[in-house]
Amino acid sequence: MLPSSNTSAGVYTDLNGLHGIKRQGKESRDEGLQAVAKQFESLFLNLMLKSMRDANKVFSEDNYFTGFESEFHQDMLDNQYSLTLSEGRGMGLADALYAQMQQQFGHSKGDQILAAVKQAGYSAMPATNEKLAGVTDAVLAETSPTIIDSPREFVEQLLPHAEKAGRELGIDPRALLAQAALETGWGKHMMRKPNGDIAFNAFGIKADKHWQGERVQVATLEYNGTTANKEQAQFRAYSSFAESFADYAQFIKSNPRYKDALAAADNVNNYWQELQAAGYATDPAYAQKLAKIYQGSHITAAGPAARPGS
Repeated sequence: MLPSSNTSAGVYTDLNGLHGIKRQGKESRDEGLQAVAKQFESLFLNLMLKSMRDANKVFSEDNYFTGFESEFHQDMLDNQYSLTLSEGRGMGLADALYAQMQQQFGHSKGDQILAAVKQAGYSAMPATNEKLAGVTDAVLAETSPTIIDSPREFVEQLLPHAEKAGRELGIDPRALLAQAALETGWGKHMMRKPNGDIAFNAFGIKADKHWQGERVQVATLEYNGTTANKEQAQFRAYSSFAESFADYAQFIKSNPRYKDALAAADNVNNYWQELQAAGYATDPAYAQKLAKIYQGSHITAAGPAARPGS
């Protein structure tokens, strides 16, 4: 059974519920899916109540006591009913839906959720299904399990770790930010562990036979000359960006193949060229792409180049 959702609003006019779900989704995909399931059950109940009210409107057309104001208050009451009924164990839909979502999705869409609802043994009227497909997309947009929303936030979050690793390697920390930005798409395309949590692999370091920590298997592009091929590969997984940056510094320092790159660390362009020559990446344009990011406004906004080793 799902735990009671702490993010669900106590009253339907409380707008903090979705923001709470978004925070949970950023920290853990599993908790985010639980919160989505609870939120969906509330939406489902609300729309079912509205459908029943609409079906019975014909019997109250000539009723003196019906009108805009009474319908307005009835809608308010139905909204509150849907929240109250979905609290605790609810009607069981959230539990079943959560189990289905765990099996089916990483990032979900409204129509996929409706498919999971049907698999869980629930159904709704066609008009209600149509509405749910739209509102669930809106809910899921708030629960995208990312932890970085913009290049600016990327730089702010990772700069302290880059400064520490930069001092250890004797290289401008902004060069490490540029490399992490390329490898992760500014934090938007982070590798994920089997349970959906972020793996925090900021530098695309693979997990060879010597790696004793967690690992993830993801699709990656490997180049043979200028031809890119999609392959499955094992990568290192971490618990934080701090751990990722520390491991990168150790990885570069302890691997003899990168000694020429370390020797050229006082010049970022030479450093990247030596990394590429040593086989850090198979992309023939790897160093060129890094230089372009390094010269861009997002990285230069991090401040002036740091003196190596300072």
